[in-house]
Amino acid sequence: MRHVVWDWNGTLLNDNHAVLAAVNEVCAGFGRAELSWGEWQAAYARPMRLSYEQILQRTLDEEEWAQVDSLIRHLQAQQLDPSDVVLIGDVVDDADAARAAGARCVLVTTGAMTLEALQTTGAPVTASITQALQLLDA
Repeated sequence: MRHVVWDWNGTLLNDNHAVLAAVNEVCAGFGRAELSWGEWQAAYARPMRLSYEQILQRTLDEEEWAQVDSLIRHLQAQQLDPSDVVLIGDVVDDADAARAAGARCVLVTTGAMTLEALQTTGAPVTASITQALQLLDA
């Protein structure tokens, strides 16, 4: 293992301000006005792609979605081979993002999604970050 990508919101801290800033960066890139937190909450859906399609008011093709997907951008910016990466997250979208990027994923039940929902992804699911890290050592 060369690199661990931590899911930020819900897994490690409450950072709604940072989430909204990232959403608004995407909005700016697509020529859309900034959103308020309430507008983002109203648009927030799973899978995450639906949220962005709703706020941008159009369907995103694969190339456009890759521009939005922060994991793919992160790995490219760091010049990392996705097979050397594991994403530790707390929602189904984290597993989807890891799969789309070619990385592995371990999910933790510290967020809003149920154990049962997380298990549907096929990714390993643990009750804590400590347990997730222990899986990486195994």
